[in-house]
Amino acid sequence: MKIINYFFCFSIVVSASFCKNNSTPTDDKKTSSTIDTVTPVKDGPYTEYYSNGKLKAEGEIENGLREGTWISYSAEGNIMSKCDYTKGVKNGNIEVFHPNGKTLYKGKFENNKEAGVWEFYSNDGKKQKTKDYTLKNHL
Repeated sequence: MKIINYFFCFSIVVSASFCKNNSTPTDDKKTSSTIDTVTPVKDGPYTEYYSNGKLKAEGEIENGLREGTWISYSAEGNIMSKCDYTKGVKNGNIEVFHPNGKTLYKGKFENNKEAGVWEFYSNDGKKQKTKDYTLKNHL
């Protein structure tokens, strides 16, 4: 049994020595991570990275919650979305993009619910439709 325990511990040490950490050094108020790991932060700038080293997401943390505009990126480095938060809740503008960089849709949130008129676009940037969430939120 002792041999199995020694082998198990040895395997963990050897495996850990070959792991690559893609995060960058940061102070107490910042964090970086790979796609698989997120280091919690209390306050300050937040950045998260894909395992290929490209930026995955960035924004601000206040009291452990998302605050302000958050931007997410594809593994290729293109912006996928921008969304505004207040105390961890979607509040304000959201814009989501096609892989070619053109807007897929845009609208607004009020307390995590779609609000107002949202616009939806084709791959070539032509407006396809609109959807009005005004009455839905007031029922």
